[in-house]
Amino acid sequence: MLFIILSVSMAIGTFIENDFGTETALSLVYKARWFEILWLALIVNLTGGLFLYRLWRKKSVLVIHLSFFLIFVGAFLTRYAGYEGTVHLREGEKKDYMLSYDPFIRFVVNKGDRTVTYEEKFFVSSAGGNFFGKVVHINNSPVSIELIDFLPIVDVDLVEKENELPAVLLKIKEREKDFKRYPIKDGTVLKVGRVEIFFNKKPDTDRPYIHLYTEDKKLKIGSKYTFLVFDTDSGQKERKNGYVQVEKDKLYAIGGLVLAVDKFVLSGDFHVKPILKPVREDSDLSSLVFRISYGGEEKFLYLLGKGISYRGIPNRIRIKDIYVEGVWGSKEIELPFYLYLKDFVLRRYPGSDKASSYESYVILIDKKERKEIPYIIYMNNPLKYDSYRIFQTSYDKDEKGSVLSVNYDPGLIPTYTGYALLFLGLFMNLIRRMKN
Repeated sequence: MLFIILSVSMAIGTFIENDFGTETALSLVYKARWFEILWLALIVNLTGGLFLYRLWRKKSVLVIHLSFFLIFVGAFLTRYAGYEGTVHLREGEKKDYMLSYDPFIRFVVNKGDRTVTYEEKFFVSSAGGNFFGKVVHINNSPVSIELIDFLPIVDVDLVEKENELPAVLLKIKEREKDFKRYPIKDGTVLKVGRVEIFFNKKPDTDRPYIHLYTEDKKLKIGSKYTFLVFDTDSGQKERKNGYVQVEKDKLYAIGGLVLAVDKFVLSGDFHVKPILKPVREDSDLSSLVFRISYGGEEKFLYLLGKGISYRGIPNRIRIKDIYVEGVWGSKEIELPFYLYLKDFVLRRYPGSDKASSYESYVILIDKKERKEIPYIIYMNNPLKYDSYRIFQTSYDKDEKGSVLSVNYDPGLIPTYTGYALLFLGLFMNLIRRMKN
């Protein structure tokens, strides 16, 4: 019965994924608690049957049951200790972190010098059934965080509102991409590509960054790194160091990023409007809507993102004497090695612009052993290192960058051992029957 229920559940999950997307199937079926309980019941059932019927008397049946047990152990390790994500590299760039495939919701509650952080993995279902509620205590005061809505596609703007934080609406363009709108609140950090954007917060990174801050009710921009300022009217550009006052007809570029300030308010909030579209585009954002309750007062917190493999846009609100910052999206996971992209090669079919294959010439640098492993990653030829598997996934349109998929799976060995035992048990059972 458990095998039948499991098979039907996975069949339903396949239909859900086809109609509503991968994340909905993960939320309602594959990552759901009831699905975990179903697997646990199956393990208990098989283990109990092993002793109840004394299956060790038949070696072939014993081996088959042991193989299932090893496969379940491997699946457990993969699910709870494994992870996967992506690494985007430009030629000549190295990284020791990846962006997780799984999305998280993270809240930071601050009151004076006291800070409380809460984080959990969270898959969103576009078919409904999204539940989240948490009460955190700071200085013995309860702060209630409750998910009240999910908006699949939204349009984002800024509105002026009294007694709120300063906010900026940016238009940002990455390499080979169109301009996109990003709202950012006072005291938060937005990361786009390789660049971190700090707004009224002291930069604390060695990576390329842009620092925005308010002074005398005006907005200034700058960095310790050299950045370019483009005048859209005259077409002139000049290199800058330090800080300059933001002007609406100027573009600012650093680390392969071009940004412009579309709107700036000294006191305002995100204006999130749901929109209906027949087809979702890559640039479309979704929003989780949370109700934050503290000291008899309530406010809404809109967390913008896309879920799987997307960083998310942080938002921050103030209620009385506390600040609540939230973000919904993937997070950076540190790797025990560096990946350096030496070269990216795209090969085409003769006489055509269509890609026949693409290769990433990388160097893996182990942090502990300090050894370097050169390798060529291409389709069906992943880089295997310890329990990591690194695959070629995609590439930049200008053919100067590569997107690699990183998979860490500690359950690989017990799973493969389980499959080997399963075939051995079936073979032993076949021989036993032939003898009989």
